[in-house]
Amino acid sequence: RDEGHRLLESMHEAIEIGEKAGIAVQMSHHKAVGVDMWGKTRESLALLEDARKKGLDVTTDLHPYPATYTGITIIFPAWALEGSKEDISKRLSDPEIRKKVIEGIIWNIKHDRGGNDPGNITVAVFKTDPSLEGKNLREILEERGIEPSFENAALLALELYERGGASAIYHCLAEDDVVRAMQHPLSMHASDAGNAVFGRGKLHPRHYGCFPRVLALHVRERGELRLEEAVRKMTSFPASRIGVKDRGIIAEKMWADLVIFDLDSIQDRATWENPHQYSAGIDYVFVNGEIVVDHGELTDKLPGKIIYGPGKEQ
Repeated sequence: RDEGHRLLESMHEAIEIGEKAGIAVQMSHHKAVGVDMWGKTRESLALLEDARKKGLDVTTDLHPYPATYTGITIIFPAWALEGSKEDISKRLSDPEIRKKVIEGIIWNIKHDRGGNDPGNITVAVFKTDPSLEGKNLREILEERGIEPSFENAALLALELYERGGASAIYHCLAEDDVVRAMQHPLSMHASDAGNAVFGRGKLHPRHYGCFPRVLALHVRERGELRLEEAVRKMTSFPASRIGVKDRGIIAEKMWADLVIFDLDSIQDRATWENPHQYSAGIDYVFVNGEIVVDHGELTDKLPGKIIYGPGKEQ
């Protein structure tokens, strides 16, 4: 199976749909997943450039971490998840089909989200047994006295699903690919994270540290992005991309959504081991002109509003 070919085929398909329909295309969460794919961002970004040259309005986004976060079923073969939960359960209860599902999970641990090591998959949220949160599949197996083989890791993934499901962090990306995509002029920053409940689960640190990490690591420490470009990629660029016309830049008649930070001290504190940590170096946050963070402390004001896109006007 040539995953690199499949990825580029999928991108070609999205570009073709955009061209035929005459609509813009957003390649979200740009990443090269799995050891086999590392370095493929050179080709994937070149595809975007070629499409732009042909007149297609295409851009992309990503977060600044070399790991992904999603449900445990991402390492299941797609065909095994078709239909309802009852369909899936029936499929998994068949010994022959279950064997094929396990083979598919093993392949994905080796070549895709598993990064060729069960230790690269860390349980983030598992409500059935929170004691497993923060532990990777290798550690869980070793604690149980079980050999951390690919097959046993696949069986453990099946167990997590059948005991209620779990989310996990997958250390399967190369830092070089992350930086290459981040620096590209067609890319913008995105956390790809929903709301987090403070202290619950071992979540991906992007829930707390995404944008400060860009400023601290990639701007201040490494100099891989200019400050102005980094800010544009997290403000005016995405705002204009989704059609929000009254936010994203500082100008008259714009809503005053402002973040005042100290470039010398801004720092993401969220880690893989302790993700529930707020970032440092952000002095003030204004939402619609009202201060909601004052010297790093919440003011308990809630001036936020639902932001509608251009679709609501139609």
